[in-house]
Amino acid sequence: MATKVIGDEAVATAAMRRQRDRHFDKFFLSGMAVVILASVFVGFARSYYLAGLFKAPLPNLLVHVHGAVFSCWILVLIVQTSLVSVGRVDVHRRLGMLGFDLACLVVVSGLLVATDWQVRHFAAGEAGVKARAFYTVTLSTMLAFSTLIYFDSGCGLCALARSRQVVGIAHGGPPMHHSIAVIAA
Repeated sequence: MATKVIGDEAVATAAMRRQRDRHFDKFFLSGMAVVILASVFVGFARSYYLAGLFKAPLPNLLVHVHGAVFSCWILVLIVQTSLVSVGRVDVHRRLGMLGFDLACLVVVSGLLVATDWQVRHFAAGEAGVKARAFYTVTLSTMLAFSTLIYFDSGCGLCALARSRQVVGIAHGGPPMHHSIAVIAA
């Protein structure tokens, strides 16, 4: 069993370790947001971002709206994590509601696009089963995304802080706040 060192040296070492961990977290989360942007672009390049080059027409305006809203949300995610990384938490807090509003629009537009796709691809037999499976996955994804965004927005975190069920919230904010947004993406 390790002996417990009490004194200025132990306090300084612990403080340095916390500072190093926070420094790593800030840049790690910004880096992950950029990786998410790259993966979204690569994943949707043929069917959305570069659809004209690949002659892949989009079915309707709903898909354009959802794509634009989701792209804006990803850009706000990058801006938000970058603001925290450079220490501009004041601007990050002011911009937070825009990110929350865009996330809500992502959910609503995603559900509209999925429902429209379900209606357009409704069929009997195995094709219908595949269409309903796609719809179920989309609904589950939207539920998970909206739950994570709710807790990240502070609504859920404030309620938990008042009940003191989560350690760290009452002492300057939760360390998990920025991680939740990245996980939601």
